[in-house]
Amino acid sequence: MGARSARLANLWTARLMPFVLLGAFGFASWVLIHRVCTMYLIRKTKETSLAIALITIYAIILLLLVSSYIRVAVTVTFNPGYIPRGPAGFGDDANNTDTLNESEKPATSSSTSRTFSQDLQHPQPGETTAVNLPRLPSTTSLTDVLRSGPRAEHAPYLHHSNPPRTPNVPRPSGPDPFPSNLSLFTSKSIFVCESDGYPRWCSQCNIWKPDRAHHCSEMNRCIWRMDHFCPWVGGVVGETSLRYFYQVVVYALIYCLYLLIVCGIVLSRRGTEYDSETGATSSPDSTWISVLVLSAFFALFSFGMTYSTTQLIYRNLSTIDAISAGSKVYQLAIRDPNPPARNIVQESMQTQLPETHRRVWFGDRCYVICKTMPGENPWRQPTIIENFRDAMGGGNWWNWVGLWGVAPPGTLGGLEGFYVWNQQVVRRLKRDAGILGKEEMRGAEFEVRRHG
Repeated sequence: MGARSARLANLWTARLMPFVLLGAFGFASWVLIHRVCTMYLIRKTKETSLAIALITIYAIILLLLVSSYIRVAVTVTFNPGYIPRGPAGFGDDANNTDTLNESEKPATSSSTSRTFSQDLQHPQPGETTAVNLPRLPSTTSLTDVLRSGPRAEHAPYLHHSNPPRTPNVPRPSGPDPFPSNLSLFTSKSIFVCESDGYPRWCSQCNIWKPDRAHHCSEMNRCIWRMDHFCPWVGGVVGETSLRYFYQVVVYALIYCLYLLIVCGIVLSRRGTEYDSETGATSSPDSTWISVLVLSAFFALFSFGMTYSTTQLIYRNLSTIDAISAGSKVYQLAIRDPNPPARNIVQESMQTQLPETHRRVWFGDRCYVICKTMPGENPWRQPTIIENFRDAMGGGNWWNWVGLWGVAPPGTLGGLEGFYVWNQQVVRRLKRDAGILGKEEMRGAEFEVRRHG
């Protein structure tokens, strides 16, 4: 099965699975309400009060589960958190320039015709996936880049965080195909960057990828803070839907445990009862056994999903980020509010500054490139509550039970970043780069004294 066929199979599964699960909810409801509570508890054993209590509790749990499931299914369908494509972003055909107008085609020259296999250098342990790419001079501003058009000798590459197999994926150059979303980054004080100071580049969508965004192969789009593609809820779980997905797995665990306990106890009671008509103990009901087996299976599945999702939330990680969380090194472009003159910067780059503290300019904004330590998460907050609140879309921590109120993607960090930064990490990086203000310097000195 090819990649395209597998992707179509995943998409069809995602579209059909919500209806399958809703059918399972209907079957379980029929068994518990009709077969167990009505036919057995009310009519046979005359335990009407117990039956009413069981039905009431079941209805509340089912309402919470179904409402959250419908909410996540609607969200992943109509508001999945897609990042708008660039002017030449055509998905699978993004690397095929034959269909583009001449003004949309990237510059071709001896410097831009090289492939990733020629440019890519395998990173050392603990390094980022950024490649050693040709770079713009540090004194080149964004305005100069946009006005200069295609460059024959300094057209740099920016490789995808997960390099595509197709070669010859150039960096955008010239005013026409240049993605318009670069201003999203230059309006922030800190953003994740590659070795040349530019943000990460997606050749499929033809955009600069915001922090924590990833390209989903099934949907063929970049997703804000993508977590994973989940056929069980009908699509990709990302920043706009993680809260509702977490509600589903928690409520599903409670729902399955409730069915398992109720059906298990009632089934054990019936198995020991004497049937006066047949002169033997009552035979077990096959529908009860079916619900018991299904609830046990999905209880184990829901427990695994709830446990893993909770663990990622309190660590402030997505499923994708967790894959390399132990060794991942982030490269951050941190704005220097008081940069030296550009000629001094260029001279210091050649003689004094280490590679991780190079300065790059975007218009009149100067950024210093810094690296985190291996395994350091620059978004992890000091407390579990803060991490939980960020993952659930902002607001108070108890808002996670709400079916609305998730903040727009990439806005939690305000002007400082797309997401809230770990201030201790940021202060240390600024201190090492020599760009701390007075207040920040005092805070950094306090952290140093506190930690010995």
